[in-house]
Amino acid sequence: MKKDRKPPKEPAYPLPPFKILHMKRTGCYGPCPAYTVCVDEYGDVRWDGRDFVKEEGKTIWAISGEKVKLLNKLLTKYDLLNLDREEFPTVRVTCADYCIITAVFKDGSRKQIEHYLGGDGKPAALSRLENRIDAILGVSEYVGRVYKS
Repeated sequence: MKKDRKPPKEPAYPLPPFKILHMKRTGCYGPCPAYTVCVDEYGDVRWDGRDFVKEEGKTIWAISGEKVKLLNKLLTKYDLLNLDREEFPTVRVTCADYCIITAVFKDGSRKQIEHYLGGDGKPAALSRLENRIDAILGVSEYVGRVYKS
């Protein structure tokens, strides 16, 4: 017998600290770095490099507690709960990549935002948040360059 699964509850402000922060950049029809990076509340980072990255495959490293605190502050500063709204009409370019952020919070709530980098009308702050997450986690060492969306 299959259990009915309830959808995860939406977080509310003030945001609780995250338990897991997961970010995935997909490939495109060009040399877009494709990778997944995930950090937990303790600062343990898991990397899975796919295409157009210096470090292919899986690896792990750690960031400091201060960087974990900074990531938590950024989720509020960049208004994570409202970054999936559209600010202007959607225009799609078929060869672009996606960046998908999933935050699972300590209270059990979660938020996921899919950002189509080919023009989906999302706020410019979303791209800034994605790039800040990359910078704090130190992914440029594994990508080979800092990828700007």
